[in-house]
This record gives sequence, C-alpha cells and structure tokens, in this order.
Amino acid sequence: MLKKVVLGVALSVVSISLFADHGMRISKINGFNAMISQLQNQNTSKVPVVFPMGVPKPSHGVTYYPNFDVNSTGYNIYLDSSASCKGAHYCNLVSLNANNATQALPTYKNQKGQEMTKTVTLKNGKTANYTPGFAMGDYWNPQISWQNNSATYTLGWVGMKNTSRTQMAMVKMANHLNTFTATQASGS
Repeated sequence: MLKKVVLGVALSVVSISLFADHGMRISKINGFNAMISQLQNQNTSKVPVVFPMGVPKPSHGVTYYPNFDVNSTGYNIYLDSSASCKGAHYCNLVSLNANNATQALPTYKNQKGQEMTKTVTLKNGKTANYTPGFAMGDYWNPQISWQNNSATYTLGWVGMKNTSRTQMAMVKMANHLNTFTATQASGS
C-alpha cells in the first residue's frame, strides 16, 4: 500500500513538471476521475485504462469536458470543448483510442502520395508512428500511435501551429501515461 502511495506521489510530481509551463494535470480536469470510474465499470475489453498524466492547456476560455465510449475491443477517451460533444471531430480537443487488436500502426500519405507519417521512439524504446495534422477533405488532428502489451493506442490532439513542438508534446504525453486502477478512479 505504501509503495502505491509513494508511486502516486512520484507520478504526480512528474506530471506537474511535465506540463508545468503549458499544460495541466488531468486530475485538475473537472469530472475526469468520475468519468474514468464509469469507463472502468463499462470496459469489458482486456485493455487497461490509460491516459496521459498531463495534457496541454486548452486555449484561453476553453474548458475540457471529459467523455468516453466503449466497445467489445476497447474504448475511447475524449477531452472535448463542450459537454455535449461526445468525441465529435469538430469539438474534440484530445482523444485516446485503445483497443486489443494489434493491427499495423496507421500511416498516412498526402494527396501526392508522399508519406506524412514518421517513426519516433518512445522512452521505453518502443517505436510509435507520428502523423502531423493535415488537411485532406477535412482537417485531421496530429496523432501518435503505438502498441503495448497486445494493445494498440492512438492519441490525438488539436496541436499547435509549430509542428515540431506538437510532435514533442505528443511524444511527452505518450511517454507519461497513467494506468488507472479501481482505487485511483474512485479518488483514493
């Protein structure tokens, strides 16, 4: 028990420093812990519930509204700009898709057939696919995808105009995931 408490404190310190200048800890997002608890109760897949410990602060005056959906192979977690958004493309700010299917990681090409996706390395030595935001009939948010323990994860974020800073922020988020346990979700 003491080990879990010490680890929790250490993770909190990491998350504070992770986005100290331009971000926020997920524990500060109103309704996030309650949403995680509901997700865990409804998640019938074997995929552990994870989410970055810190996320970039939304634009001035914008609030994150947490939401989720589940299916038989995994779940989606959304941080949206309105409570009624429910992950819709036009109002979603941050998303994490997790599923127990280990298919090939997604790659994208532009309209000229040029590869836009590049391979990046996470701190645990695993590789991930990073795709900057792009327009092709619609705007597609930057995303990073990786596999871990027989699951595939894709993290999306609206990003910044500076694509190298967006890539760095997304790699940071993928490197600093919190795996939620039942006691964490209930606020213990």
